[in-house]
Amino acid sequence: MLTKTDLTAIDKIVQKRTGPLEKGQASLEKGQASLEKGQASLEKGQASLEKG
Repeated sequence: MLTKTDLTAIDKIVQKRTGPLEKGQASLEKGQASLEKGQASLEKGQASLEKG
């Protein structure tokens, strides 16, 4: 049977490992948003070229 101390230690280890994953996920989401903005910008430029 695990004691409260054991569970606390395990919880700390889990948090250390999931922290970087969560940061990476947030970073990926920012990158995705950035790509979508770039895509929209390219499409506007394309439309502008077609008009000209």
